[in-house]
Amino acid sequence: MNQYLLPILSIAIPTIVVIGVAIYQNKIKKLSYEIVLNTPLVKVSSKVKDKIEVYYEKNKVENPQILIIRFLNNGNQPISTSDFEESIKLVFHSDVKIIQCESTNLNPDSLSLNFNHAKNTITIDPLLLNSNEGFTLNLIIEGEDSSFTIIDRIQGVNVKKYKEPFFIVNDWIYLPIAFFASFVWMYYFTPMFQRSYTAEDTLLKLANVPMYAFPTGILFISIISIPNIYRFFRKRRLEDK
Repeated sequence: MNQYLLPILSIAIPTIVVIGVAIYQNKIKKLSYEIVLNTPLVKVSSKVKDKIEVYYEKNKVENPQILIIRFLNNGNQPISTSDFEESIKLVFHSDVKIIQCESTNLNPDSLSLNFNHAKNTITIDPLLLNSNEGFTLNLIIEGEDSSFTIIDRIQGVNVKKYKEPFFIVNDWIYLPIAFFASFVWMYYFTPMFQRSYTAEDTLLKLANVPMYAFPTGILFISIISIPNIYRFFRKRRLEDK
């Protein structure tokens, strides 16, 4: 291998990786929602279902459902009120009636959240959400179909359902991969495992081990940082504090 190629690759490869990760993570604006809970308010056997009636404020309710939806700015850029062209709307099926809607788990506690609901629509007014800030809506709805459509007009953002990163594992799993990659790199692309004829050659190789392993070390750090970046910018599932 050309004597100048190794130092160039030792700098170029980690630099490209780091810049690539930085570009990927740069100025990501996101607003996601997560359905934390979607279940009937009362679970009864089908044999006695017709014999049980549910009332809310003295009004009979058919098929009441509990629906908990969590919203999160899981990007790394703030979403300001000026980004909103229109309020966010959650529109349920026409047969669905929203009985109750309240907000919980505001993050931060001082978050200014204003919303209202009509028969089957919830309207969320424009608000400031910094990175990792969010809120939760607790709903009681009447009707079997709890699906809804989100209508939003936010600059640079589409409100989407949160998706778990498809590949997140514990960092230690990457360790043997890093050792293997370092071995392959040093065996084929460095003189580390070439035969030494003098003690001076051996000492020189040992002294250069950090430089030989530098590219795979940086690559290892970059790879394990990707799942951690996902964890940092996403909202964890709702847990009552």
